[in-house]
Amino acid sequence: MEAWARDTTAPEGATLLFPLAWSPLLLLASLAGPTIGLPETVELALLWIGLLLMAFPLWRLMELRPLGRRNARNFLVLGAVLAFVPLLTERSTLFPPALPALVLWLGAVFAVHSTMKLERWVGPSTKPLALRALGWHQDRARPDLFLLRKHGVEAVLRVDAARSVLDLRGSTPTSSAPNDLGLRDLEQE
Repeated sequence: MEAWARDTTAPEGATLLFPLAWSPLLLLASLAGPTIGLPETVELALLWIGLLLMAFPLWRLMELRPLGRRNARNFLVLGAVLAFVPLLTERSTLFPPALPALVLWLGAVFAVHSTMKLERWVGPSTKPLALRALGWHQDRARPDLFLLRKHGVEAVLRVDAARSVLDLRGSTPTSSAPNDLGLRDLEQE
């Protein structure tokens, strides 16, 4: 049986960061639209495409990294609100919607970066019944996720037939993180 190992790879990193790299360029083009004489519809299209390019990595972050769901969801809601503001108000050259969109972009980049650098461990597949006996709670929305808060650590364990993936947030010694949460004992069964 394979042992728990710290995962330092981030194969999904490029798919998250590439759209985030293009988003501010489109938002800046939307912001510069009135000075270079772009029509209002083109400015709105650039704003919406920039917001969509920002929304895609946040949506993927919710799926790939369960500990980043809350931050990603908040930024998605703010982005959706920001996308509809220009439709509800008159065109404003004093406070264009691309300015708050750029601030939102900075927050989204921080959310993706901070979530991607959270500690992650990969180990053998685990039985849900054994996890419940150790105090893990199954997520109602996703039955493959188990949640635990212990000793100042927030842990999310994703279990499938081939392996388990443990994401951690909080203070824990990195050399014994799965052991601190009782997962080492399950490996020996």
